[in-house]
Amino acid sequence: MGAIGRLLNQSINNVGAAANAGVKGAGETLGATSSAAGDLARGVSSGVTDAAGTVARLPLSNVVAGFQRCAIAGNGAPDCGVASVALCRSKGFSTGSSIDITSSRKCPSSVWTQGREPSPGECQDESFVSRAMCQ
Repeated sequence: MGAIGRLLNQSINNVGAAANAGVKGAGETLGATSSAAGDLARGVSSGVTDAAGTVARLPLSNVVAGFQRCAIAGNGAPDCGVASVALCRSKGFSTGSSIDITSSRKCPSSVWTQGREPSPGECQDESFVSRAMCQ
């Protein structure tokens, strides 16, 4: 083989060696990435297990829906604490607290049938517990 043949042969070998080194480097990079992904998956799995354990330790609670009227406190504001407990008891629980309150304006039917504006004091505001967290 002549000088040109040896030069071509050596060039081909060098290119092959560089390509092998590149493939080997890529494999090592992929291996490191796979290892990091595995570590991440193990961390996520551990976090999910921890969260599931936390939820399992929460006291038994349920959200219930209904319509329980709130009493009027001495200051004129609605007092929905008793209504929340009453709503929960009506659904088979022993206690609870309101998470959603609905308010409405209650007027005599004559106001609406006559199509007039109500007089001051003729209508009352009412509040109802519509959803409660019960235990």
